[in-house]
Amino acid sequence: MRLVKADIKNFRKLKNCSLSFSSDQTILVGANNSGKTSAMKVLKLFLKHESSNEGFKYTDFTFDNWGQLNKRAQFWLNETVIMNAEEELQEWKNLCPTLDLIINVESSEIHHVIEFLPSLDWDGGLIGLRLRLEPKNIEELRNDFVELCHENKRVMSENGQIELSNLWPNENIQEFLSRHLDKYFKIKSYVIDPYVKETEELILDTSEPLKGLIKIDVIGEDAGFFNSNGAKNLLSTIIQSFYKSHFDNDDRRKTANDLVAIRAVNDSKSAFDTTLTETFSEILSEIRDLGYPGSKNDPNISISSKIDQIETLGHESAIRFKINNDDGEEEIKIPEGLNGLGFRRLISITLTLIDFRESWLRSNRLDQEPIEPLHLVLIEEPEAHLHAQVQQVFIKKAYETLCHGQPSHCRTQLLVSTHSSYLARELDFSNLRYFKRKNSDLIPHAEVVDLSKTFDENASQNEKFVTRYIKTTHCDLFFANGIILVEGDAERLLVPHFIKNHFPKLNSSYISILSVGGAHAHRLQSLIEKLDLPCLIITDLDSVIKTIQMDEEGNIKMNKDNTEKVKYEKCIPLLNKGQLTNNDTLIKWFPMKDQVDDLLKLGYEEKANGNIRVSYQTQVSFGFKGEQKIAFPYTFEESVYFENRPLINTVFKKDINKDDKRIKATGVLLKMIKAEECEDVDHFRQNIFSALDSNKVDMAMDLIYGLEPKELKTPQYIDEGLSWLENKIIGVDELIKGEINEVC
Repeated sequence: MRLVKADIKNFRKLKNCSLSFSSDQTILVGANNSGKTSAMKVLKLFLKHESSNEGFKYTDFTFDNWGQLNKRAQFWLNETVIMNAEEELQEWKNLCPTLDLIINVESSEIHHVIEFLPSLDWDGGLIGLRLRLEPKNIEELRNDFVELCHENKRVMSENGQIELSNLWPNENIQEFLSRHLDKYFKIKSYVIDPYVKETEELILDTSEPLKGLIKIDVIGEDAGFFNSNGAKNLLSTIIQSFYKSHFDNDDRRKTANDLVAIRAVNDSKSAFDTTLTETFSEILSEIRDLGYPGSKNDPNISISSKIDQIETLGHESAIRFKINNDDGEEEIKIPEGLNGLGFRRLISITLTLIDFRESWLRSNRLDQEPIEPLHLVLIEEPEAHLHAQVQQVFIKKAYETLCHGQPSHCRTQLLVSTHSSYLARELDFSNLRYFKRKNSDLIPHAEVVDLSKTFDENASQNEKFVTRYIKTTHCDLFFANGIILVEGDAERLLVPHFIKNHFPKLNSSYISILSVGGAHAHRLQSLIEKLDLPCLIITDLDSVIKTIQMDEEGNIKMNKDNTEKVKYEKCIPLLNKGQLTNNDTLIKWFPMKDQVDDLLKLGYEEKANGNIRVSYQTQVSFGFKGEQKIAFPYTFEESVYFENRPLINTVFKKDINKDDKRIKATGVLLKMIKAEECEDVDHFRQNIFSALDSNKVDMAMDLIYGLEPKELKTPQYIDEGLSWLENKIIGVDELIKGEINEVC
């Protein structure tokens, strides 16, 4: 048995989304305010986690549904409108928080789900269960609301100083239910057909349909893994609680170790009592002779100790760590409080998971209650308790810990929500569920993307590349507000400085910058489009000249597949020369053009398509020998140089001259500065172009070393792209923020 899918409707911003579960571990990723917490919350509320006393609140309804519910409530105040209770209830149901659980069940497990079978001929497969928060009695809700509204009108008519807006609930059903949701609403459960989209509902006559079927445990983001004293006795406290739950209950089988422990405690108690009696003998004798008035006998006090093995585990030194090797020397141990907090939290969370497992399996218990076949464990943002070094260790071991000793007929499924790229990168791509913000609506909603379905069956090699690349470099794009793909390391080093110093609003957003190169950026297309985040692609023109290869006799050389043999040579970008681009991103992704002339003639608006924009080199104007010249840079480095020549030549020098206080340039930058000696502009331009044969990242290093980054001018094509990205992210965010405040 395993949980396959949870369809969530009308819960907060999860208006209509589907969360599929991996068979073992599922990780929820996404930017802030994307709906991950809501998904965890709706599962806890509907599945009735036993440690939670929380119930539904009126704010759990999707905000834009309240407008429709308020309209329906207004009809109640119109006495001429006749309502059909059954139809009216159905209208309310369509707007209420709903959770559909789709569970895969083997035919041998039919006894667990006999009440949920979709048909009599069911022989294993999917079953469906719908849980919905809905009105207990729609007529009672209507009558009470109308009665209160009428009473308010009576008060108004008798007191001209009172306005309707002064009287709760102001004829507003949302305000009315903000105080009385529990009174008028309850969770009702239904059997549904998992294979039919618009399925009929068969109501279940039970308040706990999942009892005996699913055991749910939760580690919330507010779990007590740290407290006001810095978790001084964190591990001791958890071990004490664990012992009390699993080793000190009367409803478990006593083992040989238990009997030895009981005898040892009793022997200790007897010895301690003897010592106490001897110590207090004189004091007790004095008390015995007090002759208390009204007492038939003088007080005769005896002392008996109570040794509580559980309480002894709670003190500071109950848990100690051995720090020296076992080489025959006396052991050196330190108290728990002197060990690393991160390490103690890791052990403590692991012990909590073991506690969940043992409680589920009822290890050594005398009671014969059957074990639930499905154990669902929810962990919210474990990084809140674990620092980066142990997050990866934790996620590798958590599921293994939960499944240790698990019977073959049972299954554990782990669901984790996180903002940590360290956690996300440790699991397979197929385990990730991305929560995407849909900002096109008046009120933002969320959509869940199953990243295991990002690539089609014909793109297996591409999927391997993206998976390997993401896992080894940038899982942070799953938590970003926007993405920038850059051509190489030079851009990766300098673009963050351009953002920080010239785009303060963009700098306040969570931007993921990936260095992938023009030859591979297009391989990320499926993933980027699935995430649907604003994405700026900063790439190079990479202009080339195509020439057909000829043999010595002037005949065209042919390939084995009978196609002409051609050669591509990189060249300085020029208009009207029939040049091509060698950049796969521009050819295969966007704007899907291979002619340099076409690329250079594209306008600002034509370089964007929805949430994707491409930025590549554009025309620059520069001064040379007193004249203004025009050039089309080939790469990022050329653009930076052409647009910052005066500054660069002021700060850097080309030779070692001790009297010259400027900084000695190296590599690409040195060759570009030397090109300034040319008398001819074409010669100058060619030398700048030839300088690119050196290690280009050294130029970025020189600039970072020698210049104040805020003095460096952003190349025009990058400036345009960053302006677009800023408007795309900040403009939408500010719009949504204003709309939400209006609604609230």
